Amino acid sequence: MQPQMQNYKPVNKPDFAGYISQEAKKKFTTRVIIIIALFFMLSRGLPEGMRPFFAAKVEAIKYAETSRGTFQNDHIWYVEKNFEGNRAEDSVSYLKKFSVKGENESEKIAKIELKDPWLLAGKDRIWIISKNGWQEYFEGNLSEISGEDDFGGISKPFLYNGSPAVLDRRGEEVYISTLEDGKWKRDVKISLVDESGYAPSKIKEVQVLIHNNNLIVFHRREDKVNYATCQKSGDGFELSGNWENICKVGANWSAILYNSKPAVVVAQFKEFKALKNKNMKTQDVFLKSMQEIKKNLSGQDIAGFIKNGDKWEKFAGFKEKIVGSMGVFADNESGSLIVFSQLIPPSLRLVILEDGRMIKDRTFDRAFNLGSIGYIIIVFMIIITSIPFIVVFVISKWAENYRVTEFSCEAGNAPYASLWKRGIARFIDTLIYFAPVIVGQFFFSEIYKNPLNMISLEFILKFLFFFLAWLVWMFFMAIIMCFLEGKYGQTPGKMILGIKVIGADDMMPCGFLRAVLRYFCLYVDGIFSYMVGITVIAFTFRWQRVGDLAAKTVVVDLNK
Repeated sequence: MQPQMQNYKPVNKPDFAGYISQEAKKKFTTRVIIIIALFFMLSRGLPEGMRPFFAAKVEAIKYAETSRGTFQNDHIWYVEKNFEGNRAEDSVSYLKKFSVKGENESEKIAKIELKDPWLLAGKDRIWIISKNGWQEYFEGNLSEISGEDDFGGISKPFLYNGSPAVLDRRGEEVYISTLEDGKWKRDVKISLVDESGYAPSKIKEVQVLIHNNNLIVFHRREDKVNYATCQKSGDGFELSGNWENICKVGANWSAILYNSKPAVVVAQFKEFKALKNKNMKTQDVFLKSMQEIKKNLSGQDIAGFIKNGDKWEKFAGFKEKIVGSMGVFADNESGSLIVFSQLIPPSLRLVILEDGRMIKDRTFDRAFNLGSIGYIIIVFMIIITSIPFIVVFVISKWAENYRVTEFSCEAGNAPYASLWKRGIARFIDTLIYFAPVIVGQFFFSEIYKNPLNMISLEFILKFLFFFLAWLVWMFFMAIIMCFLEGKYGQTPGKMILGIKVIGADDMMPCGFLRAVLRYFCLYVDGIFSYMVGITVIAFTFRWQRVGDLAAKTVVVDLNK
């Protein structure tokens, strides 16, 4: 039976109640206030103090805009964004180049101030073109930003009569704007209306190829790549024929001249095939559907289509994971096709194809590559995490010297459990709560070997299964812990450390309901890395945290 609560009598406490003397109270109180203040200064100030170091040394997230790159003299030139702060706008862009024939890492060339630039290779220089200006990299030097006017470019830059050019919309008119003598000139008008009267209502993701003195214009409309040929007409160009569809496309595609023929290379998600067979059992439909979903989530198909006469024919392809950005280039000297992709999770992949065969496949700049800076961050995090344990140990030692270490009531006496024992017991119980998470790592070990596998259906299903299992485990473990603490006064952690929760009135186990109340108060005691609970224990008469005060319990040591 539960003891009657009316037996509880408040204790008259002197000014230094709970301490061995008034002087001991002053010393203990002063020291605890100082160490807790130092804890908050370190836990809040140390990360702020280290931020400039990390911002200067750590390129936390790198994303290569490979689709905006260009190819020149066996090198891929591209722009890499480095996110070096806490906000999305805290990014720095760098011009980089990468040798397709070597095995070295990419080389950082210069910092770029232009926003969302395109790169375009000339005979002896690299053009860097953005809506808010342009630069050129020539003979190892990067020029100043020029061109303050917004040229309204709606296409990927291309070379027109040897000069950088873009399709430029002004109102309802579309022009070819060329960069000549440091200025954009709009002298060539182009009509994008076909013979049926159709014109792209929203011209976006437009690319232009110059082939046999004609312009071949490509644009993405929903999930398809369309093209049309523009022929010279007076001082401009007009469409001949109609807009035609080439193939389906995902988010990434690129138009190139390959072996002197127009070609497009696209990233395609696998199609989901609807299951309409009425005779199929529900279980079979589910399994077939999961197989189709797995195909779709397992990655993308990279496919190349080339124009032979009046037809577009597939000439190359390979399987890829999720593509964030894809640059496609033709090496006219070797006749090879180069696909340079920024994958998700972050890594770069270079694939070189000749005659449809893959002759080189290299993945680098993988995710989760710690490096020396990464280990410094880990050490830093260990220090931050260890501070509460250090505070607990120090306060425990001071309490043994300055505080009354024995609980007493009408029912008897018992020594208080020290802070460090209570902390370790709580740590052990926490490990039990997180046991599924720890065990689950063994099931994910093969997936973690290659971060790209984290996009797979296998990873998603395993993650969802273990997450739901963990939630169920947490719920039942909370009930079991409260039952054990209410019935016997001990959770597994307290049993190992030899400490026990008892009622402050009768030294008996507190019962299930009071244990539940004590458990839910952990969410208050746990604020600031349990510093609220530590502070309350340090200054209360019976070494009680918020949960103990609410449930009228104390924690005692059975080994003393």
